[in-house]
Amino acid sequence: GVRFAWKNEFGVWDYYTFTLQSDSTFGVTREEFEQTFVNYSTTSTAVSYDKSRRGSRQFYNALNNSKTANSNWLTQAEADWLRELFFSANVYIQVGTDMLPVAITSANVVEKTNPRTQKNFQYTIEFKPANQLRPRE
Repeated sequence: GVRFAWKNEFGVWDYYTFTLQSDSTFGVTREEFEQTFVNYSTTSTAVSYDKSRRGSRQFYNALNNSKTANSNWLTQAEADWLRELFFSANVYIQVGTDMLPVAITSANVVEKTNPRTQKNFQYTIEFKPANQLRPRE
């Protein structure tokens, strides 16, 4: 499970563990430009054809890691209390003994599809590490 920690409205730390399945996804954002086989920016008088120059050259790569966690079924009181997690700008997850900062990107809830019979709720939260991995050169 994924254990979240956040400061509540009174400035005190609250904790909750999303015990059901959690998933992690990776994506890469790339920016590139096209260049010719001839280096026209040379300072010499000889301009040579260089087949080792890349035609397509990437100048920016960003690694995007996002994660999803699912709560177990919650009571109305637990669901109301847990909404503070979604409104907090100071959220961490616990990995072993380390507390790592995260940013919550979305939260979905299955609730009150039938107010007369449904008494439990379930949250799915999507978050990303506040410090993303850095690409290599």
